[in-house]
Amino acid sequence: MDKTPLRCIYSPERRWIVDYVRADESDVAAIARLSGQYGEGLVALEEDAAHARLEDDCRTEPEEITSREYDEMLNILPPVGWTDGMSASFKVREPITGSVHPIYVKIIDRFFTFQDNVRMPHHEVCAKVMASEAYRRPKGQALQERSWEPER
Repeated sequence: MDKTPLRCIYSPERRWIVDYVRADESDVAAIARLSGQYGEGLVALEEDAAHARLEDDCRTEPEEITSREYDEMLNILPPVGWTDGMSASFKVREPITGSVHPIYVKIIDRFFTFQDNVRMPHHEVCAKVMASEAYRRPKGQALQERSWEPER
């Protein structure tokens, strides 16, 4: 039985494993075969490395959201790891990929979201938010900048 690891073609731009390298082709040939459909920048990786890269690429930095967005996501499905109090956090049950899930956080009267490992404990979730650029900005500033609605 052949123990040669499977090789994948990964698209960093799309953040997706687009195909496997066929047994009868080289990495270069597989990339050439797929670049017309998936664009430039494709890379060939062993399967485990491709999945790890995908998870790394799907992690995001915290961004501020409204309390309404937080409450809406809390009430969609039963949350994973919900902790409530002065600081609160929960993870959405549906993954983005692998172990990367959307995470929602409340710290006093501010609300944030980001994507990271579903197993991240509450204290690390809060620490990541408090170390973020979004948290250092004045409350609501990012919300005003992302709003597309005209001011009244």
